[in-house]
Amino acid sequence: MLNVTRDSVGDLFVSFVCEVEQRVNRETVDEVLNKTENCSNIVGYDFGLNSDRFLVASNGEDVSTPLFFKESEAKLIELDKSLSSKVKGSNNYKKAKIKRAKLQRHIANQRSNFQWNLAKEQVLKADVHCFETLDLNEMKERRGGFRFGKKVSDIAMADFLAKLTQQAEKYGKYVVKVPRYFPSTQLCGKCGFRNTELKGQLQIRHWVCPNCGAEHDRDFNAAINIRNKGIEMFKEGKFEKKRKPRRSCSFKRKAGKAKIEEVRAE
Repeated sequence: MLNVTRDSVGDLFVSFVCEVEQRVNRETVDEVLNKTENCSNIVGYDFGLNSDRFLVASNGEDVSTPLFFKESEAKLIELDKSLSSKVKGSNNYKKAKIKRAKLQRHIANQRSNFQWNLAKEQVLKADVHCFETLDLNEMKERRGGFRFGKKVSDIAMADFLAKLTQQAEKYGKYVVKVPRYFPSTQLCGKCGFRNTELKGQLQIRHWVCPNCGAEHDRDFNAAINIRNKGIEMFKEGKFEKKRKPRRSCSFKRKAGKAKIEEVRAE
């Protein structure tokens, strides 16, 4: 199927999907588990929503958060004010609207480029990648006195997971998604004790286990627990299955005076 679409700036995009052969064969579960000592090739990740870290990894290799929307928010507000001052339908209004759309596209392209590069980088570092299943609607609501709606949209966690899953398939790696309500932040990564007092208390970033006395960074401890649960699920064969191989290709050109909005051809 061939798609021709025009974006809000006025540029045309042509894309199509085709099937391709899967050239990389994944190692079996047993081969992955026996590959390294203590399964060091399996990594757990927690999203650092309440910190300056985009990813908190169980191997200690954290990734900082680039908030592209926040960096351009002041400029975007300025363009919104400029647009609202124009007469709707006038040439100046159309020019201001395109200028705002270009900035919005620039922000989206920054985020997408960062996520694709990071997804490939992380996939090549380990054989199994464990993440917690996310409830984005709940995360956007006010939780524990914090409101994360804008930040959740800015870091686009779901988009990143989709890109990482695609890269994992490409390079023969595995992705394990831990159940949504697994108490990753409440469990002690050392002894397994569950501290229910942490539930909903997002302001608590460090805590001491009442059972064994281990000191924890909330996000890093969650990444450890996600990894432990991910290893358990991986041994049971509970990981993301391979999708039907396909590849999407696209290119763009300036729209000029073309009136095409969308064309579909089988």
